[in-house]
Amino acid sequence: MPVGAGAEVESESCSTLGAILYLPEDGSSQDSKQSLKFQDLAYKHAEDWFHFANVARQRMASNGSLCLVTGWAKSKSWGLVAFSTALGVPSFL
Repeated sequence: MPVGAGAEVESESCSTLGAILYLPEDGSSQDSKQSLKFQDLAYKHAEDWFHFANVARQRMASNGSLCLVTGWAKSKSWGLVAFSTALGVPSFL
């Protein structure tokens, strides 16, 4: 859907946290065709990844908070919204 300057876009989510990527112009995307390999890698290395995030990078990542990116989206322009809701009060990041 093309979105121009001054346009409004509205979204809803039943999740308490997330992110929305808007690609207002034509773009392209691709997801990995080898998701089982990524799943195996995540299973084998999850503990090491959390150790790196929490100890080496001091991020204090909780269980389930790391995301493995297995695809991409390209566009000339984009918009991103990240949100978190604690106790029913919206907080935009």
